[in-house]
Amino acid sequence: MRLFFFLYSWLVFVPLVAVTTLLLGAVCLLLVPFLPADQVSRLTAVPWARLCLLYSGVRVNVHGREHLEPGQSYVIVANHLSQFDIFVLYGYLGVDFRWVMKHELRQMPVI
Repeated sequence: MRLFFFLYSWLVFVPLVAVTTLLLGAVCLLLVPFLPADQVSRLTAVPWARLCLLYSGVRVNVHGREHLEPGQSYVIVANHLSQFDIFVLYGYLGVDFRWVMKHELRQMPVI
C-alpha cells in the first residue's frame, strides 16, 4: 500500500497539481487586468484548490461558515499542519481574503 501511495503521489498527483497550477495561473494572469481581484480569485483559485483536493482524495466538511457576516473583517489563522490548508482556505472558505507574510519571504522570487 505504501508503494501505491508513493507511485500515485509522484506519477499522478504531483503532475496533475503542476499542470492545474500552470493552466489556472495563466488564466489568472490573463484575467487580472480586466476583472476585480475577488472575481478573478473565484474564477481561478477556487477551482484550482478544489481540483487539487480532488486529485488527493481529500474530502472537506466546513462547519460554522454561516457565522461569517458579509462586510465584516476577520482574522483567519491556519495552523499549517499540512500544505492542504491553502487548498481548503481557497476552495471552501467562501470569502475573499488576503495573505499576511513576514517581510523576509518577500526576498524569495516565487512568493
